[in-house]
Amino acid sequence: MTTFVIKDLHKWMNQNQAEIIETFPSVLLDYYVLSCKNGTCFVFDQYVNSCASAYKAYFFRNDEINTEEYKRIELEWYDLYNAYTEEFATEE
Repeated sequence: MTTFVIKDLHKWMNQNQAEIIETFPSVLLDYYVLSCKNGTCFVFDQYVNSCASAYKAYFFRNDEINTEEYKRIELEWYDLYNAYTEEFATEE
């Protein structure tokens, strides 16, 4: 696993041939699961200061998909996703 901050998400996505698998909005920045040319990237909103957030990324190469770290980050991402969808789900 490689952890880093992305300053320009769209540029990073183009450079890494990334495609959006899942996404949902956050307060300032959206959360993403991205399929990249060499693996999978989970992107979270990270607090910087009272006026800004950054994209914190967890990148896993294809051979790291079945690791405990991958499962932990995937679970964390989907826990946030499920909490968001439960809070903002509309009743019909």
